[in-house]
Amino acid sequence: MKQIYLTLLVALPMLLTAQETESVMYPLPQKELAAMEIEALQLYPNPVTNNVVHITTKTNNAKDVIVFDVFGNVVLRQKLYQKTLDLSSIRKGVYIIQIVEGNRKSKRKLVIK
Repeated sequence: MKQIYLTLLVALPMLLTAQETESVMYPLPQKELAAMEIEALQLYPNPVTNNVVHITTKTNNAKDVIVFDVFGNVVLRQKLYQKTLDLSSIRKGVYIIQIVEGNRKSKRKLVIK
C-alpha cells in the first residue's frame, strides 16, 4: 500500500508538469499570430516629441489604448475614438503601447522625448 502512495506522489507531479510544458512547446503558428494583429496599424511620430501620437488603422474604429511602463505598470488607459492620443500626462521614457480594435490586438514600443 505504501508503494502505491509513493508511486502516486512521485508520478502525479511529473504528469502535471508535463502537461504544463506541452502548451509551451507548441506555440501558435506565425500565420495565426499575424491574423490577430491590427491591420495597417500606424503609430507616429515615434519617438513622440510634442506629447501627441497619431494612431491609424485600416478601419479606424474605436480603440482601447493601454500604455505600460518598463515594469509592466499601467500608466495610461483610454478609449480612443479619434486618431490622436494625448500623452502629456506621461513622463519622458520608453513604454509599451497596447492597442485593441475589435477582436485584434497589437503592441508596439513607444518612446517619449
